[in-house]
Amino acid sequence: MKKKILFFLTVFCLASIMTAAQIDRIKAGALKVADGAGLLTQEETDQLVERVESIRARFDFDTLIVTTQNLGAKSVEAFADDAYDNSGYGVGAEKDGILLLIAIENRDWHISTHGAGIRLFSGQTVDSIGAGIRPYLSDGDFNGAFQQYLDDVQSVLAQASDQSNGGMASGAENAPAVPSQNDGSAGANIPWNGTRDKMESFLLVLAGSAAISLIVTLIMKSRMNTARPQRQARRYVREGSFRLTRQSDMFLYSHTARSRKPEPPPPNHGGFPPGSGGSATHVSSGSHTHGGGGGKF
Repeated sequence: MKKKILFFLTVFCLASIMTAAQIDRIKAGALKVADGAGLLTQEETDQLVERVESIRARFDFDTLIVTTQNLGAKSVEAFADDAYDNSGYGVGAEKDGILLLIAIENRDWHISTHGAGIRLFSGQTVDSIGAGIRPYLSDGDFNGAFQQYLDDVQSVLAQASDQSNGGMASGAENAPAVPSQNDGSAGANIPWNGTRDKMESFLLVLAGSAAISLIVTLIMKSRMNTARPQRQARRYVREGSFRLTRQSDMFLYSHTARSRKPEPPPPNHGGFPPGSGGSATHVSSGSHTHGGGGGKF
């Protein structure tokens, strides 16, 4: 009897430890691809997780994928935000990251951004990502959609990284080396003695004399040219020799300027919000600020 009790206690403790470990993994954001709807094979999931971890290691930025069959009583935006907030996702103090949610029941897709993700992924950029993944989602190619999503996210992060690193090099690092008298460069072999100084002084005096002579010559030349162009012929006409007897106005030509009337922007289709150049923000149920957007597929 005691052995049975000991056995059950051991099993219970092991189960508790495993459950606690799973909870810690979720809280730590270890489940970067949470396929609750069962849309992916294990091989596809492993490949996506490998890419997500690579992006995180390179850019210090979480890129997440979550799927679900239904949203329950929540909106797609609230579900995506809560999935981000409650699972410990995000990197750094601001919890930087982006999450793509796919909800099968109503064919919803939604992107939730947080921290630096709000600044990096504007409304227009989110629309562009949605336009890229929507054909895959409509065809049921969910792995293709997620691969395209990761491609787009990585492209945005790489561009932002290049822009931030473009001005890091200082002018001193890029400036050419200037030879000195004491180093081993070519400038150190020049004999800096009195003869060289005298030669330099002579060359400076010679150059100054040439410049002064040139200036004086140009001034003298300008004074010799007394002819000046006249804008009117009045000075060349003898006083009283010209009389105007007839005057008329003749219409020669006309000029008409035309400009094309701008066409109104095309209507918005497919549930994609128009890009505004900046991501609108909102506050989740956990009092965290998020950006993003979504639509149907």
